[in-house]
Amino acid sequence: MATSPIPTWAREQSPYHRGPTGGGVLLLALVVVLVVLLLSAVPTAEGGGQPTRPTTPPPCARHWPPTCEERR
Repeated sequence: MATSPIPTWAREQSPYHRGPTGGGVLLLALVVVLVVLLLSAVPTAEGGGQPTRPTTPPPCARHWPPTCEERR
């Protein structure tokens, strides 16, 4: 007889000693498919909200040191 690290009484009382049922496997597969579809349908926010246009510096500030003078 093979020895097991788990006592016989614990194996007999375990709810998993028969293995998963076919219905349980199908239910799990259905839940996984629904979650994947839900996550693929929800739009994601790339920048945390409203899309913004990138700001470009004025032409005078594109070289170093900047040659812009404050206009008042």
